[in-house]
Amino acid sequence: MRALLQLAAYADQLTDARIDPTDEVHLVLGTGETTSHRLADLLPVFRKRRTRLVEVLDTHVADDAPVTWDDGRYLACGKLRSCPDCAEAAAQARDVLLVGGVYGVQRSKLSEAGISTIDALATAEEPPDGMAAARFENLRAQARLQLGLDDGDGSVALDHLPDGVEPDGPDARLRWQLTATEAIDRLPPPSAGDVFFDFEGDPLWEEARLPGDDQARAMGLDYLFGWVERPGPGDATPPFHGLWADDLAGERAALVEFVDYLNARRQTYPDLHVYHYAAYEKTHLLSIAARHGVYEDEVDQLLRDGVLVDLYAVVRSCLRISNRSKSIKKLEPLYMQDDPAREGVTSATASVTEYAEYAKLAAEGAERAVELKQRILDYNEYDCRSTLRLLQWLRGARASVSVSVVEAGSAGAAVGSENARADAFTGPRGPSTSGRNTSARAFSLPTTFAADSPSEGGVAGSGGEIGARAGGVAGAVPVAGAAPLAGAVGGSAGHGEESARASARREGRERRLALAAEISARAGENRGERSLEVQALALLGAAVGYYQREDKPFWQEHYARLELPLDEWPGRRSTFHVERSTVLRDWEVVGRDRLPSREIELVGRMLDGSRVDGSDLGVGNTVHVLYDQPVPAVVGELEARAVRGEHSGGVIQEVREPGERDDVPRGRDVVVLRERLSGERSRTSRRPSLSHRSADPHATRRSGR
Repeated sequence: MRALLQLAAYADQLTDARIDPTDEVHLVLGTGETTSHRLADLLPVFRKRRTRLVEVLDTHVADDAPVTWDDGRYLACGKLRSCPDCAEAAAQARDVLLVGGVYGVQRSKLSEAGISTIDALATAEEPPDGMAAARFENLRAQARLQLGLDDGDGSVALDHLPDGVEPDGPDARLRWQLTATEAIDRLPPPSAGDVFFDFEGDPLWEEARLPGDDQARAMGLDYLFGWVERPGPGDATPPFHGLWADDLAGERAALVEFVDYLNARRQTYPDLHVYHYAAYEKTHLLSIAARHGVYEDEVDQLLRDGVLVDLYAVVRSCLRISNRSKSIKKLEPLYMQDDPAREGVTSATASVTEYAEYAKLAAEGAERAVELKQRILDYNEYDCRSTLRLLQWLRGARASVSVSVVEAGSAGAAVGSENARADAFTGPRGPSTSGRNTSARAFSLPTTFAADSPSEGGVAGSGGEIGARAGGVAGAVPVAGAAPLAGAVGGSAGHGEESARASARREGRERRLALAAEISARAGENRGERSLEVQALALLGAAVGYYQREDKPFWQEHYARLELPLDEWPGRRSTFHVERSTVLRDWEVVGRDRLPSREIELVGRMLDGSRVDGSDLGVGNTVHVLYDQPVPAVVGELEARAVRGEHSGGVIQEVREPGERDDVPRGRDVVVLRERLSGERSRTSRRPSLSHRSADPHATRRSGR
């Protein structure tokens, strides 16, 4: 947008100089692609923005007093992590944004209730309108912990105090509190083969242009794959391994060596896991494999087997600290203060800066490049060791604290709260009385329903729920003539046929990989040296496996939605978050159907802020329906690492006009969803999906090819 406004400004200046600009303006992107845009669309936007800027400047000049925080005449970005000006102003005003977990939406609702500072939130007694009680309690507890009004479960003195912090004040200690134990309890048992992994990458790195190559240069390089192994009885420190890459060929080789290492190590330690912090490692393993067209299936298999374990997901769902951030650097005072390597490169940003300097010195042949490289390796080793010790600390904290609290901000939340932790169109948890409003308020739905057993001949479903902790209505409605539920959701039938299909897919994949590898070897890497015939062959090789590659992003997003909290979901454009549901028709076999279905009216919103009308979630579209735990029998067993379940038996029947309905908040959509039990759970469908917290569905959909 900024670049387009800049072009519009140029055109406006040309117009003022009585020089007619062209009808279109053009941008040359970093990829080398050129995009064209109608100037008639851009100039009105630019002139409106310019008028607003002039108004702001005139107001500043006319007002002698300095601008104050939260002045209604001006907008502030409110991004305290990335904007020093907002961070300083918010701290001086004691703004409620200082509280971890409070962002723009929550701040607006709190402000409307007269809660504008961290101190006011810490002492508030009632949640504001539109905010779930559980969400409010979490934010208030966070504020109290940050202010030192609650001691939490423990604390440590900070070894590096920020300027202005009193040594005896509440900010001189880092307090912590476990809010739940489920995420820690679900961690895999320790294995002697466990690995603790961390990438270092430079997103601004550019590939050197080869002679005769006029293609756009690749950008971004993961220059260091680093990991430590779990130390053995005789190891004073965890053994560290680092694979360095100075170019894309090195990055490719590092990926191959790392995956080969893991697969070989899994032969010795089948129960090993690879621990990391945040999604970067998993995301970049996938992207590097896709970039180089190598080991894509092997990386997918690691993910399918649940080998990678993200400790950030554990921390996010069970740990509260007296800092608004939960980056690993903010956690390290809890367990790394005795590590002598805490000095040196202190952040990922600093590491990128040092790498850029290293690359420049290495190209010049300077001796100092070796020193900088070692510093980056030391920093990476420290980060890997920090991940190991974080896992140890979490287990120790769990052993020392007894917690029976149900997570209020669970990563599995998908329905109901103002924070809408839904995945997309997510379906109900179990049958409820027809026509009864079942919006949920807590994770209190039972995991077993009367009709869960096939011998009962019934079907289990769920009531509605969205976003916050829901407490909907759960039960079972026997359905005459219904097939046993186990069979309805896939049961155990067809294993031989499935194995034959899997074998055929594997053989086809191996043929494609062999063909692509042969073509790549013949075509070579240097595009500038290829003849037209060889370039045509290379294009053919790139087309091998096209449809499989096209499918991968959808399925990667789909499985990410089963793991991640709602605010981190990919594919938000095709995801509907359910905030309230009403059962219109309960589970029953209709007409000539062989299996039960039901219809539910869902009130909610698209996660990207758009409207259902015109989105991928149109009438007649099939969708994936996501559920938080406890999941109904229609979902079956959860995938490895999944915190919510899903089925693909949802169909959008109707998109209703909210009109003047008092029960539909402004800006919300009304959708009628038909949920149907399926005789075979879809394995190949490319569908959107719905997701919801305990009782309501959310849906998300993927557009067709």
